[in-house]
Amino acid sequence: GGGEGGSSDGDRVMWQGPTALEGGTAVLAATAGAEAAKEEAVHLCAMAAGKVSAVDELDLMLRSARATSRAAIALHVVVSSQTHAAVRALLHRSRAAWQSSDVTVIAADKVQAMVAQAMPGYNASSHHTGAWGAAKTFLHRLLPSVDRCILIDTDMLLLADVAQLWRRFDAFGPKTGGGE
Repeated sequence: GGGEGGSSDGDRVMWQGPTALEGGTAVLAATAGAEAAKEEAVHLCAMAAGKVSAVDELDLMLRSARATSRAAIALHVVVSSQTHAAVRALLHRSRAAWQSSDVTVIAADKVQAMVAQAMPGYNASSHHTGAWGAAKTFLHRLLPSVDRCILIDTDMLLLADVAQLWRRFDAFGPKTGGGE
């Protein structure tokens, strides 16, 4: 774990989207301002674990988040030992785009044990990522320091500013579970 990225002067950064491509990677133009400093960061969570191909999916999903969101984004990514190095490299390359980012490595046997205990009879081979597909159910245990987040599957793309969804959480009551 450990935070990476963000502005060096302590201001939050508002992203306006890609302005140029450099070696296939979007170069983003940032503007820091009073409005950005007032807004709470949107916390995005993702799991890129099991197969290394999950990192390519994560890259595309994160590019869509940067391209569509003007809000500051804090990333929380759960990885396996197979994907750890590739995810760290990806987040290092794009570190300026995020208010913060952290990577949590979870051992495959821990995930398998959690799934077996909570979901007896779960057929891990029924999901293309194995037990990792069910691990999202335990996100609150895998990331105990994250109070709330929007979990985005790595094979999803954001087509609008994720801050719109984030602000809807403010209308939730203390026991709301997905709607009002």
